[in-house]
Amino acid sequence: MLAKALGDHTAVARLSAAAERYSEPKWFGEDMDKFGWWFNNGEPWPRGQGSAQMMITEITEGNWVDAFKVKHLDKYAAPTVEGIDFPALGVDQAWNDKESGVLHVGTYAADRSRLGEETSWRVTGLPNANDVFVLADGSPIQNIEVMNDNSILIRSDINLHRFQIFTGYYGQQTAQATSPPAPKIDSDAFVGRQRTAAENAQAAESILLSGSANCPCCAGAA
Repeated sequence: MLAKALGDHTAVARLSAAAERYSEPKWFGEDMDKFGWWFNNGEPWPRGQGSAQMMITEITEGNWVDAFKVKHLDKYAAPTVEGIDFPALGVDQAWNDKESGVLHVGTYAADRSRLGEETSWRVTGLPNANDVFVLADGSPIQNIEVMNDNSILIRSDINLHRFQIFTGYYGQQTAQATSPPAPKIDSDAFVGRQRTAAENAQAAESILLSGSANCPCCAGAA
């Protein structure tokens, strides 16, 4: 990751070849549609934490360091996809284009045994749910239910689809996303929370020293 960030392509090529040998990337599952890194452990499933780290190295466009520089604070106000029927339905994209006021959503059948089944999901945080209209694979759809002023329900099926949801969101604050004022902090309660945190830290330290925290997954990453 660091070699890519620094633009050292020679180091990237050498490290990638070594990583391929060490990390054992391969497809798996009944339909061979799942992918992970097995790290030559001879186990029936890939390691989750190790695979998550390796995913970052697969970024081919841009620089992973940029993810730590850009603050997407509008995510608390922007229209959001909720209620996905996972693991049957997968989502491969969901992003707001604030220039056009469109939320782009892509779905696919994550569980192929349920391909074509009916499903539904929600879009919340809308400026005005009554003004929204939706294109699915380039055509208008009518399977939309307005749930309240800021939310809609979209009925579809478990399949590969591309949705363009014209939300009218251009970066403005929505009524639903307005945060309530922070409650006044009581000093005695704050001291109590500090004491509880210290006790929790002491308890965690005791567990680590006893060795009971050495689960197989974490032990392999140590």
